[in-house]
Amino acid sequence: MQESTFIRLCYVDDHVGLAMLRGLLEAEGIDFYVHNDSYGSMVVGPHIGLYNERSVMVAREDYPRAKELHEDFLMSMRDDEAEEKPARSFGDWLRMIAEFFLFGWFIPGRRSGRGSGRDSGEE
Repeated sequence: MQESTFIRLCYVDDHVGLAMLRGLLEAEGIDFYVHNDSYGSMVVGPHIGLYNERSVMVAREDYPRAKELHEDFLMSMRDDEAEEKPARSFGDWLRMIAEFFLFGWFIPGRRSGRGSGRDSGEE
């Protein structure tokens, strides 16, 4: 039996997007796993590459099909988001700067997108 090598399909920001993407991949029978699945949701603060960021890894032979599913999923999510989100306010920036200097961490005021994950750009 040949061992599969896994490559990164995308990074995932929230639980809902991850659950939906998992459902799509499982329904299609695509071999995958989520790197930093449990640990990535425990650490509060900025997402840092291999430290606390969750990424979906798929088998190399399933990558083209998984990539197509992921892109279709992203397009359907974008179609649902017709309204444009406002930019961060001055108050948001001020709060983030104060948190960084006072506590050594920060949490961004608004999220840039709904749980669709972002493309890793790897092939």
